[in-house]
Amino acid sequence: MNTQRFAPIGVIDSGIGGISMLKELRQKYKYENYIYLADNQYMPYGNKSSKFLCGRVLELVNYLVTTYNVKLVILACNTASVCCL
Repeated sequence: MNTQRFAPIGVIDSGIGGISMLKELRQKYKYENYIYLADNQYMPYGNKSSKFLCGRVLELVNYLVTTYNVKLVILACNTASVCCL
């Protein structure tokens, strides 16, 4: 059996704004499992340097992969997306 198929999808945001994206994902892809990670410790991201944000996003992605074995990570934060992707 392909266990990766049943692995969750990770959703990262700097606070709570990504909850609306998670809600849409859950409506469209009802049979997926999700892990929502809100980085409240460092919010807001708008006043952080690109170097810091990219490092932080990599830490969060690594955490989701190693802890939850996610099959996909969605970066639901516009600031982090602009700086890091």
